[in-house]
Amino acid sequence: KQWYQRRVAITAGVGSFSRVKIQLTIALSRLRSDSSDATKCNDTYLKKSLITLQNYADNDSELHSTRFPEQVKEVSKNLFMIMRDTVRMKEVKQDKDCAMRIDLMYRIAKGYKNSPALRITWLKSMAAEHKLNDNKCEAAMCLIHAAALISEYMYMVESQTQLPQGCIAFEKISPNVLQECAIIDDVLKPDEDGMCTGGEFSEKGLESLLKQSCDLLMEVNMFECVNEVNKLLMAIYQDSRKNLQLSKIHEKLRNAYDKMHSLGKKRVLGSYFRVAFYGEKFNELNGVTMIYKEKPFTKLPEIAQRLQSLYLDQFGDDFEFIADSKRIDPDSIDPYRAYVQVTFVEPYFEPFEKKYKKEKSTDCDSALIPLL
Repeated sequence: KQWYQRRVAITAGVGSFSRVKIQLTIALSRLRSDSSDATKCNDTYLKKSLITLQNYADNDSELHSTRFPEQVKEVSKNLFMIMRDTVRMKEVKQDKDCAMRIDLMYRIAKGYKNSPALRITWLKSMAAEHKLNDNKCEAAMCLIHAAALISEYMYMVESQTQLPQGCIAFEKISPNVLQECAIIDDVLKPDEDGMCTGGEFSEKGLESLLKQSCDLLMEVNMFECVNEVNKLLMAIYQDSRKNLQLSKIHEKLRNAYDKMHSLGKKRVLGSYFRVAFYGEKFNELNGVTMIYKEKPFTKLPEIAQRLQSLYLDQFGDDFEFIADSKRIDPDSIDPYRAYVQVTFVEPYFEPFEKKYKKEKSTDCDSALIPLL
């Protein structure tokens, strides 16, 4: 396989290497999906294989003047991270640390960025996990990302005026969807090798995702986003002259704007908290600070008690909760213990965002859409 990769790198360039990269990613995914049989998937052997692959690339003097060694290193690192995070997914209990499960799913989905079908599978899994935890806005955003990715690849195959012209059409819903833009170095023709030929990569598949996300956004009072998603649906229905569907959309929009008017500035989309992790027991989370989005009106003691309970179960007497809101000097604490600090924060808006909010006469716009 190493000889084959070298040959395609020399003779065919980036396109063929991208194909090999996608094939390796899909192969790893299939091995991981059937890990119940130890003979089919052994993490130690997989890790050794990736290291061997990297060593071949580094020691191949014929290819030192090319990007091939760098590309192999990137692929190996990405595959190892997917493998590691997939293992951790099985170790994290669903009812204990849903935030960590979602973070792992996000990282796995990100690892599959060069395999659209697999990335969509994980985005949909994330949406299901969010719905299970009643995080409907986040579930909707996962489906929006999936829809944007599908639109991007369908646009590459053939531009159709009734369909979104790539993920740029979703920017007003959330600027984060621009992550789904196809990277030129890693793109094959989407219709090659059955890469994007599943049922989801169709107008019907796209329509289904948009409708699901719209219903979820309506439930959490994200009316501005409901309007933007429905614009995309209306273009599809107008082209196919589905008048009944158009009528239903206009009825939903009327209900959305009526509710927006009645709620006024009483809409609260969530409560936000800064959560900082310290100590080597947290591994790669050591020194990391995150923003947690919780349900509206969540109080600091609620999230503090939940995290205390979670990490006391995990670390026992080696865990300490920091109640003080002051900044922590990592050198002043025991590196072998686990520390968590939680403080309340408010959303920050840049001056241009404040101007936009004032012009739109609303305190709730897409700038508040959380990350995945």
